[in-house]
Amino acid sequence: MEIEIRVREPRRPNSSGNRPHVRRIDVITGNITGPAGDRTADTNPSTRVAGRYGPRDWRHDDGFIVVRHVVRDIDGPM
Repeated sequence: MEIEIRVREPRRPNSSGNRPHVRRIDVITGNITGPAGDRTADTNPSTRVAGRYGPRDWRHDDGFIVVRHVVRDIDGPM
């Protein structure tokens, strides 16, 4: 499956007066196994960074930063 990620940098400063810039986009995947048994747990052992993209990897389109990522070997809900 191919996904396209489109992000836009803020046009105005944030509440601290800074204008943050996107330096990296991470695609994070993990299995969906149903309702959480422990709602206080904040981990999923199947979670991993499937792709990491920086300025050399993306393109600009009408004010957006655009990245394409191919997800392979899908064998269930994720």
